[in-house]
Amino acid sequence: MRSPNSSNVLQIVAGVYLIYLAYKLFTEGILQGEMTGGMFFVGIIASAVFVVLGGIFAGKSLYQMMRPQDEEESLEETPAEEENAAEVLSAQEDLQTAQPEAGDEAASEETDSPADTGSGE
Repeated sequence: MRSPNSSNVLQIVAGVYLIYLAYKLFTEGILQGEMTGGMFFVGIIASAVFVVLGGIFAGKSLYQMMRPQDEEESLEETPAEEENAAEVLSAQEDLQTAQPEAGDEAASEETDSPADTGSGE
């Protein structure tokens, strides 16, 4: 079986190699004057593309290598967060069940008092 870190390491090596190629192309081909005319612009464009692709390969792989550590830490915190959420939900349900009862009593008192005054006269 292949480990996920081995493919990340390979992509980092490829990214660094592309950046190295861009550096060599720029310094030896462009700065030393070996590329002239149309090749000059092709060399600049190729160097820029190599730097961007190399940075993307290396950066993405470094991010993926660091990411599993963050997920493991967040998974450890999940049961405590779920317990707190369950306590909050049960407290909210208790409040919701208590509030309608108090509201029902006040509503029933209001309906009883006008009826009592009207029938008592």
